[in-house]
Amino acid sequence: MGKKNSRKKGFTLVELIVVISVLVIVAGLFAVNMMKTLNKNKDEEQKEVVAQITSAADAYVVANPEEVKRLYNGYGYVDIEVGELRDKGFLSEKLKDAETGEIIADEEIVRVKLEIGDYLNFIYPVSPADKNAKAWSMVAEDMTIEYDPEVTSGAWCSDESNKYSGLYDKNFVDLGNYAEVTSKLYLMDNGAEGKIFDGDYFKEAGLEVTSCNVNPQKAGTYNITYTYLDPSMKNEKTFNRVVYVKTSTNDAISFTAVINDNKKIALNAKNVPIKIVETYKDGSTAELDSTDSSLGAINYAIEGFTTSEKGDRVAIISSTKVNSDGSKPQPQKPPYSVTDLLVDIVNESKNCTPNGSKTCYLRCEQTENYVSYNGSVYRIYGLDGNTVKFIYEGSEIERPYGQLGDCTSNTCCNGGRYLYNRLGQNTKVPKPTMDQVLDEFYTDKSVQGPKLQSQSTRYGSKKIALLAKNEYEEIAKSCPSNYLTGEASFWLIDEAESSAGAGAYNKGRNSSYAYDHAVDKEGAVIKSGAHKQPTFEGDYGTGNVQTDELSVRPTIFLNNPTVSGGDGTVDNPYVLS
Repeated sequence: MGKKNSRKKGFTLVELIVVISVLVIVAGLFAVNMMKTLNKNKDEEQKEVVAQITSAADAYVVANPEEVKRLYNGYGYVDIEVGELRDKGFLSEKLKDAETGEIIADEEIVRVKLEIGDYLNFIYPVSPADKNAKAWSMVAEDMTIEYDPEVTSGAWCSDESNKYSGLYDKNFVDLGNYAEVTSKLYLMDNGAEGKIFDGDYFKEAGLEVTSCNVNPQKAGTYNITYTYLDPSMKNEKTFNRVVYVKTSTNDAISFTAVINDNKKIALNAKNVPIKIVETYKDGSTAELDSTDSSLGAINYAIEGFTTSEKGDRVAIISSTKVNSDGSKPQPQKPPYSVTDLLVDIVNESKNCTPNGSKTCYLRCEQTENYVSYNGSVYRIYGLDGNTVKFIYEGSEIERPYGQLGDCTSNTCCNGGRYLYNRLGQNTKVPKPTMDQVLDEFYTDKSVQGPKLQSQSTRYGSKKIALLAKNEYEEIAKSCPSNYLTGEASFWLIDEAESSAGAGAYNKGRNSSYAYDHAVDKEGAVIKSGAHKQPTFEGDYGTGNVQTDELSVRPTIFLNNPTVSGGDGTVDNPYVLS
């Protein structure tokens, strides 16, 4: 038998190369995965470092809000140093940068920005380029505008020149006179010594108004909110501008109210005078005259006022006009008094006091003293205790005969006057005597009643008479014009200076008395020749008699008359009862 070959067989070169290649590939794959794993761990560590720093800055701002207040005044950002965070205990002193393995330097910064929606954005790290970039801030000075009740909020806020008032832009202001512009509006470069942005505010800076609530119809404080794009940082920012609407110069801070000049009011009177004196914010005042029924025309209202009942009362007067700031002056409570006694009204409203005699005579300027008695209008001219003296205001009374001057012929006095009461004129139409006129007045005007008082005249006690000469002269002392005569040319008054009896003046007819004083149209008292007729030399033997027909104004006295309605004016006289 033959022998077997027992030698062992090894790896070929090819096989060895293949094995080595496989091992290299495996090692490479392992190394790549290891590197990825290591890098991923560093990224995570770095993110953790960034999170720690930004969280520390957030906590710092919460504890120190004043550090970022500039963000709300137009600044684009606020930087906080890492060293400050460490000093305040918000960050570990040994915190390392995961990438370099070195402790983060104190000079590193966290940048804080205010984003739209009013939230803070904390940025770390800040690149060198961003560190050198300077933010722009909005400067919007407060505006003050006039109160204007005619301009609505919508109209004001839709006007571009209003919203962008004072904007540093050639389309809005004359830049050559910009120093004179009040309430300026512009962007300022915080890093370039306050340089003003001179580009297009609308195209380049995206300036626009996002809200405006300015209302010129009401004084107060308002706001305009702007948004703009920072020309350097390219982030959107907001800014609020304060707008003040001034109060109106017509705003009344207070007022006083006086009813009927603090004088008594006639029972059932209407349109009672009320004076309002307003005081304005600048200290000036103004008087407003009105009545209780027309207060609304001057923006006032009255409550609790009535003239239908006698007595002392208090009314409430309030302003219905709202001031420019929405306020109103406090209501006032003026007192007033209602009476049915005419003598109370005359005494209070006319300030009448006796003038050296028992009777008090009203003066020229006291014009609100007309009364209506039984349908006829009279004027008050005097007071004697509770007795009120009136003179008739009408002009329709027939003119009686009145002689002005002495009768120089007995023939004339005996016969002529009896037949012809218009001596000096060739007529046979008889005229009534003065007594006849007064008697007819008594009947026609229903002058009667228990309050009617007798009047003492030269010819006896009469209930109707003429104004006495001494009374008229007393009244006329302060009268620059004819106080009682109105438009009448001439009218008679009683009480001749002579004490001669009626017979001396009228030989033929005792009822035809001679009233030898008159008042002319200027108010002067004359003795004779008030309206001289030429001396008549004719068939009736009148001689040198001077005669005329003159107007008369009867007077009556009433004791304590009561009143119901009216205000004493000629168009609305007090109504007597």
